[in-house]
Amino acid sequence: MKQRVKNIYYLAKAQVTLKELKSKIYEAVALPAGAEIMSIDVEVLEPAVTATKLDLGLKVGKDYSKEAFGNDLNLSAKANHKSSVVTSTKLGGVVTLEFDQKPTGGEVVVRVAYFCPSEILTEF
Repeated sequence: MKQRVKNIYYLAKAQVTLKELKSKIYEAVALPAGAEIMSIDVEVLEPAVTATKLDLGLKVGKDYSKEAFGNDLNLSAKANHKSSVVTSTKLGGVVTLEFDQKPTGGEVVVRVAYFCPSEILTEF
């Protein structure tokens, strides 16, 4: 049996110091066209100051889905939040963080695991 499989796996990591943000929306991780997004994890290293909720979105071209990967994630305590959404991008995209209000402190790490669009032919 022969089949085509994705063989290049990436883990993109963005550590964000929230007091340095200029607005309540932050573009955290860029994704190539055809990426197969397997998981997204947000780790709260330091609880946020001012902002208490976070939406994980996806921006592709002019289209923007504010809550594509998660909504109202709690930022008031140290924790890990994992998205269960698995999707792909036909065009290049950006994983966004949108806070309920502009944070004045705190720190988060965003990890995005995805496969590139390249494939190889395997035989079993």
